Amino acid sequence: MPKVLEKLSVWSALVVAVVACSPPCETTDADPVTFADGCNPDGRTYQTSAFDAPYLHFPAGRVFDLNHYLGRMPVEYAIFLGFSEYPLRDGNISESAGNQAVVEVVSENIIRVRNDTCSESWLRLVAHAPNDGPVTRACDVP
Repeated sequence: MPKVLEKLSVWSALVVAVVACSPPCETTDADPVTFADGCNPDGRTYQTSAFDAPYLHFPAGRVFDLNHYLGRMPVEYAIFLGFSEYPLRDGNISESAGNQAVVEVVSENIIRVRNDTCSESWLRLVAHAPNDGPVTRACDVP
């Protein structure tokens, strides 16, 4: 009987470990959602939206392919998150940290970003291209 109890306790510990270590939501297998809007007001700075405009809905596990239209690989980017579509009107924003927005691809065409948390947020991304090279797209920004 002691061997049976010993095996049972080992199996119980394994089950608890698996359940405790499993993420409560799926964040890794989502297909990318292409976002082809946004703005490139000076041809070198892409933004998904202005600070006071609507941010992109960024639920748990969401993957965005953000078409930045810079025509070359950005040299830097910043990601801002809020808790509503209009975070400056309804609350506040902060820069992304940790796995809130995981950047998976940066290329001359897209930036792929994934919400690797089980939390819902709204996303704004800004990317800067090098000063050399052509101006590829512009827009009007109020």
